[in-house]
Amino acid sequence: HTAEHLLLSTRVSEPLSPAIQEALNKGVPLYFVWTAEVQSPRWYHWQDRTHSRAVRTLRLAYQALSGHWRLSWSNDSEPAGGWRNAVHQNHPTLDEAWAAVGRMVNWPVANHADLPPQGAWLTVNFAMDLSLLPRPFQIGLGNQSDWVLERNYRLPVPAVGMTLESRHGQ
Repeated sequence: HTAEHLLLSTRVSEPLSPAIQEALNKGVPLYFVWTAEVQSPRWYHWQDRTHSRAVRTLRLAYQALSGHWRLSWSNDSEPAGGWRNAVHQNHPTLDEAWAAVGRMVNWPVANHADLPPQGAWLTVNFAMDLSLLPRPFQIGLGNQSDWVLERNYRLPVPAVGMTLESRHGQ
C-alpha cells in the first residue's frame, strides 16, 4: 500500500514452451495480459463483487535489425492508437525480456477509496492473449498445450501499510 494505492509486486517464472520460443525467434510478436481485480463476497454467494480492476497488456517481439527483444506495455486491454503510445524497453536476450514480462513491481492495482473495509481478496491472472496473434497463428491453437500459458491466484488484501508480494510458477 501507498497513501493512495494498493500496489502489487509479483513474478511468474514459467518457462516458455519450444513452440512459443520458435515463433518469437521468427519475429512473431506475442501478447501477454496481466489482470488484477479486488473482489469481495456478496451475501447471495453466486457472484463476487468487483471493486477495482487493473489491466496491463504487454507485447514481446524480436527486432531483427537491432538484434534486440522489444517489450512494450500499456495499461489498456487494447492500446488506443496502437503501440505507438505504449512504454517500450529493449533487452539483449530473450531470457531477459521474458523475465521482464513475468515481473510486476509496485503496480498500482486499486485506489484505497475503492477497497472494502475488510474481507477482500486480489485475483491475479497472467496469460498469453492468443486473440491478438496474427490470424494464421490463431487457427487450431486452442487445442495445443504448447500455446497455453496462464496462471491464476488469489491473495488476501492486506491492511493499510502492508505490501502484496508473491512468487508463482516456479
